[in-house]
Amino acid sequence: MGEDLFWAIRGGGGASFGVICFLENQIGFRPGNCHEQGTTDIVHRWQYIADEVHQDPLVRVVVMPVNKKGHQTVKAKFVALFLGNGERLHALRDESLPQLCLKDEDYTEMSWI
Repeated sequence: MGEDLFWAIRGGGGASFGVICFLENQIGFRPGNCHEQGTTDIVHRWQYIADEVHQDPLVRVVVMPVNKKGHQTVKAKFVALFLGNGERLHALRDESLPQLCLKDEDYTEMSWI
């Protein structure tokens, strides 16, 4: 790491200054194939197991209100980032939250280089 980059990461100096350097490897998933009626059950279960799930996947749950056919309901979106291969994610997925109904086509595996 160069001296200038180290200086910037430490905080630089008097002015607001920042450098963002990153390599990205992500497997994202979108659970669009589950039953609508189970959304609150899945989110309810997630709040009790989120702290026990393996630390490798970073999972964020976004819950938002929607008006569907004149009825007020909720929509939950699970967004994840996982640094690893698909096989490891399959095992974690099956043990942690199988109700998400995730399939292989829900993942996008890509190189981080």
